[in-house]
Amino acid sequence: MTHRFVPPLSRDQWFIYTSQLLWGVGFGLWQHLQPIYIKFLGADPAQVGSTLTLAGLVTIFVYIPIGVIADRWRRKPLIMSAWVMGTIATLLIALAPDWRWVIPGLALYLLSSFSRPAVAGHIAATDISDNPSRTFAFLSTGFSLGSILSPTLGGWIANTWGLRVVLFVATGVGVLSTLAMAQLSDAPASPPGPHHNQRLKQVITDRPFLWQMFTMFLIVFALEIGTVFAPNYLQEVKGLNYQQIGQLGTAASTGMFLFMLGLGYMRPERRRPLLLNQLVVMGGLALLLIAPGGMGLHPLLIAGYFLRGGSRAVNPLTRGRLSHWLPPDILGLGFGVMDTASQAAVMLAPLTAGLLYDRSPALPLQVGMLALGVTMLFTLTLPRTRRQRLVETTG
Repeated sequence: MTHRFVPPLSRDQWFIYTSQLLWGVGFGLWQHLQPIYIKFLGADPAQVGSTLTLAGLVTIFVYIPIGVIADRWRRKPLIMSAWVMGTIATLLIALAPDWRWVIPGLALYLLSSFSRPAVAGHIAATDISDNPSRTFAFLSTGFSLGSILSPTLGGWIANTWGLRVVLFVATGVGVLSTLAMAQLSDAPASPPGPHHNQRLKQVITDRPFLWQMFTMFLIVFALEIGTVFAPNYLQEVKGLNYQQIGQLGTAASTGMFLFMLGLGYMRPERRRPLLLNQLVVMGGLALLLIAPGGMGLHPLLIAGYFLRGGSRAVNPLTRGRLSHWLPPDILGLGFGVMDTASQAAVMLAPLTAGLLYDRSPALPLQVGMLALGVTMLFTLTLPRTRRQRLVETTG
């Protein structure tokens, strides 16, 4: 029933929700301290950006092939291998002796996200609702809900026992998340439809689809460039400590949770949710810039970080659009193309932001606001989606 707050979920979807909630707890512990941790290990701003960029480079080539495999093979082995990999990677980052050793650990962590097309395909394949966009939105709130309180806890742990201890605790939570994901059924992928091969070729040449992927790249790049160095900016310019930055991370996670629900429950074929998403983050960056420094957790900083949390809402919004665009037997490929575009942006943004930060700590936030203004214009050009559009053109 579409009026229910919680959409009807299958057994597997509840386990995915639980696992992502736990993963959100673990990731939230160190997410907002990540660039500070790399700096703590001896890196300057440009090296911090380079570390994040090099770590992301290894992942950009895996999403499309994994998406194709997820369409034709069992998804659970892919998902489980990624969860185990991510947990081991967190431990490696915790053990890094200097910033250079963070690169392989963080690369492994980012590589573990190769399962995203498989997870999205499993969610779509096991969906029992009449609105997949709403299902994606609700399931995404598991991660955001888990990360609401954990940044504050992570900041307190960092202030009390040090940054490494935060990552050790996150590793333990990752083990629990992996155990929850292990409860998924091991069902095969959906059998190929009668026009499967034709649609595989068509999806990589379909101009409206490719335009959406290009716009996705631009949006994620704009969101990342303005937010990736926000923790360093808060520490060095606004004078906040680890615990205060962690508390702002809780504000961001609260915003992420609420914006995922509010925007994710809007109709995905419309451009309005994506436009509002970018406008919200733009407002958050503006508040961070104008907030006074040296005054602790000023209300403008709290409000700015709350709005900054909206940057994570872009993922379920675009997945919801895609689930209305492609037929089930090539969703993995579609999600793979989308994740490739997104990861390319995530890879390039830190390097760019690091170079800007070296010139002026406020510059990444200012450029991020300008870039979001541009991407909003691109968003206005997106086509209105129609459910399983490629079925219509090949049937």
